[in-house]
Order: sequence, then C-alpha cells, then structure tokens
Amino acid sequence: MTVAIYSGSFDPITFGHLDVIKRALTVFNKVLIVIGVNPNKQTLFSAQERADLISSALSESADLYSQQNRLPIFSTELLLTQVAKELRADAIVRGVRTASEFESEQTMALLNRQLSGIETVLLIADPKYGHISSSAVKEIASFGGDVSGMVPDVVAQALPPAGCANGQRR
Repeated sequence: MTVAIYSGSFDPITFGHLDVIKRALTVFNKVLIVIGVNPNKQTLFSAQERADLISSALSESADLYSQQNRLPIFSTELLLTQVAKELRADAIVRGVRTASEFESEQTMALLNRQLSGIETVLLIADPKYGHISSSAVKEIASFGGDVSGMVPDVVAQALPPAGCANGQRR
C-alpha cells in the first residue's frame, strides 16, 4: 500500500485543497491529511476546528465522501519529515499554483529528501482553482465578499462575518 502525506495549515480548506486530495487518491492508496500547527503562526481556526472543517468538507464532496476511510486527518507540531517517518509515508504531496510557489516547494522537497529520504510529488493546480488561497478567502470574507465558489459551504458558514477586525471571529 502506498501512503502519502498532504500537509498544510488548511486555515481554511479550499476547493483547491480538495482537488489536490482527490487527485492524490488516484496515485496513492491512502492520503494522510496533516494539519501543521505552528505555535508562532496566528491562525483563524484552531487545529481541532480545522480538522472538523476538513472532515465536514470531505463529507460534502460527492467525489470524496466515499473515500474518507482513505483520508485520515492528523495535526502536529512536529517537522513534516518526522511525521512522515512515524506514519511510514512513502511520499509527500504538495499542490503548486504559481511559478514562485514551485520554487519554494522545490526547496522544501530537496530539504525533506535530505532530512529523511522521502520524495515529494508536486501536483499542479487545476486552473479553475489556481487563484484560490486560504489567505485570499479570509480577506475576501472579512470584507463581506462571496467565497462560495472557493470553499465548501461548511467553511463559508464558519468564516467570521464582515467587519471583524483582522479576520478574527466574534
């Protein structure tokens, strides 16, 4: 069985993330969704809230609902290479939207391979999702913009209403 890790902050999960997950399942038997928890990074949602949103988003997706047994969700503060070793992953999966993202992902892939020997598989973003980022979603929502085409309904409903300072929830 081949196992990949798909990691990120997922703050919040977007349709782009779900597309990468769906496509990774065509290559790997299991895709471990790993929520990175960086205590130095301020997030809108807690690790548990992000895990719950991911789980709900998978349930909302017609393509992924029946695949949830192949998509366990974890959160960690450890280095990704440590998690990969502990979970016996065969590869790391990353989505790439832009050329500049490719450069930073290439650097991370080389570092991860040097640290653990694990390979990284880069999946190029589907053009219909290439412009969507969690940061953009949070900013658009904070101004009352419509993010319904960017995130699952459960995420759109969980985002703070317009006018909340710095995107913080009320």
